[in-house]
Amino acid sequence: MTRFLIPLLGAFVLFAVGCDNSNRDTDEDFLTDLMEEAIGSDPESADSDGDGFDDAYEYLSYFDPNDPTDFPYTGDYPRLPLPADIDGEGWDEGEISRNWDDEDAIDGFEEIVSLHRFYGNVILIDVGAEWCGPCQAAAPEAQEKYEEYREQGFVVINLLLDGLDDADGDGYPDEPDLNRWQNERDDDVELTFPVIGDHDRSITEHYGPESGGSSIPNFTIIGRDLEIVARYQVGAPDWGTVEDLLEEDLPEVAWPLPENAEEIREELDIAPMEVPYLVPGEDMPEGAADVSSGDGEDSDDAEAGAEDSSDSAADVKAGRYAGPPFGGSSCTTAGSPASTGGLGLLFLLFGGLVLRRRN
Repeated sequence: MTRFLIPLLGAFVLFAVGCDNSNRDTDEDFLTDLMEEAIGSDPESADSDGDGFDDAYEYLSYFDPNDPTDFPYTGDYPRLPLPADIDGEGWDEGEISRNWDDEDAIDGFEEIVSLHRFYGNVILIDVGAEWCGPCQAAAPEAQEKYEEYREQGFVVINLLLDGLDDADGDGYPDEPDLNRWQNERDDDVELTFPVIGDHDRSITEHYGPESGGSSIPNFTIIGRDLEIVARYQVGAPDWGTVEDLLEEDLPEVAWPLPENAEEIREELDIAPMEVPYLVPGEDMPEGAADVSSGDGEDSDDAEAGAEDSSDSAADVKAGRYAGPPFGGSSCTTAGSPASTGGLGLLFLLFGGLVLRRRN
């Protein structure tokens, strides 16, 4: 009986330790070590980029856990997965909008608001001023639309040019008071979308008329792929254009999720925007999987991924992963440290020596 028991115990240890390693979470941030190695974060540090947010919180909120400048906004503005690179073309209608200078785009929370971070959303750029009566009247409607369409991927970015007073007596209004504009309005409407002070017109200059000068309020509408769809609409935005753009599909970006993503989000109190083609754990077999498509149909990428069982970070970034679903219940030794197999082998060798000695 003993002759069979010890080898069986050795095999069990080999299997059990291998399973443990495949789901190991060294830094206890709810992402397995294999997952962290795949996305490039540090399995031994809960906050790989040192920005104050744990890797799991950032990654499952669609922020880069390896970029210290990319972290959740204080204002909780809508965020969707971003591609690795976004190439802006210019400022004209039909072009992919360039990004803004980070030093210029500071919101009421003293945080940098990057235009390109709103990729995937339909964006309404609202240019106004505190002293402007039509601007004051337009703000509540913009807030109402923001609340109505936010979960569909819509954001209003308010560029506020001037304040109310001319305290220095130079004949021009002072810089805008962002807190007053957002929270101390006569209409009792709190503005929760991003508001950026642009007193020097460094951002607004890109959205005014080509002939110079400007009238406010004016609006620019940008599509989900950051294409400038309608530029410089004075008085009121074309909400029909906004609604048509919201009907378009979200651009697909590879962003592999753990199988237990929803459990982690519940544990960390994360409520990200829903992305229909990112389904946690779906279509992620042991060989390879393409998680960039949620319709369940095989794509060319999925077929190519099935031929390549590599579990490298490059494959995961491309939406393919070899081995168990991230954080899932599957058990495999794929990607486990060599010491795992070594422990089981030593156990088997020890059992063999004991048996030989008994014989």
